[in-house]
Amino acid sequence: MSQYASVYGVGLLADLHNYFPDLLYNPALESPVLSYLRQQTRDRFDLFSRGERQWRTANAPVLPGFAARARAASFRPMATSPIVTPVHSTLPATNTSTDLLTTRILLSLMTLTPSDSFLQPVVVRPTAEQISRNTLVGHVASDEPVTCVICQDTLSPEQEGRKLLACGHWFHRTCIDTWFTRNVRCPNCRHDVRWDIVNSEPEEAD
Repeated sequence: MSQYASVYGVGLLADLHNYFPDLLYNPALESPVLSYLRQQTRDRFDLFSRGERQWRTANAPVLPGFAARARAASFRPMATSPIVTPVHSTLPATNTSTDLLTTRILLSLMTLTPSDSFLQPVVVRPTAEQISRNTLVGHVASDEPVTCVICQDTLSPEQEGRKLLACGHWFHRTCIDTWFTRNVRCPNCRHDVRWDIVNSEPEEAD
């Protein structure tokens, strides 16, 4: 048996060095405990390597802005688990009945589930009274060629048409009546059919 050698001056390391050298020096044997033991041994007894690592870390080139981000990150508190804040806890404390009512309204709006038609455009259409008052049903003159811009077909004197009194444009009655179910403006000049000829503002439907 070879003589017992105390290389490190530490009983545990000396025993490993003399009796269990594979645990200390064989890289094929890996475990978290052995890795920790080897790293601590290098840091404690290989002073040159430890000093070199410290010098290289202190003198490593730093990219612009990286140092500030690194310092900010080092002071950032780390959450040990995800924190979910209830919606109602973000609302201010209330003491009056008015504030309590406001809080309840806000909570109901936060939990509101929009319907399928929530984001659909609102259809604005003239009333039957507005159409009757501001248009005229009749026939165009025989010497007046008129094209219905809705269907792009000719409006003949034999066909019933509707004339917008404010702008004088003619259309097939069926075409313009269908148009007015989803629109309030003349398809030709964009005049609002709700506007009376003598008024300067459109009459809103009730």
